[in-house]
Amino acid sequence: MLATPKYRAYESAPAEDTYVAVSRSGEVLSVTMWLKKGERLPELRVDGRSVGFIRVGEVETTAKAA
Repeated sequence: MLATPKYRAYESAPAEDTYVAVSRSGEVLSVTMWLKKGERLPELRVDGRSVGFIRVGEVETTAKAA
């Protein structure tokens, strides 16, 4: 499944929820974390590039056909 990241490293989490890392190519990675509202998203890198994040509940709304 491919997805479009909505959040970047160091942004504040907009809601208490589980966040999933998404590579620049849109690949949903198997890295998840639970954050409270206002906590900062961490910087994660894959192949030297920063990844973005989506909330688990947003996966369906941002998913694209591969």
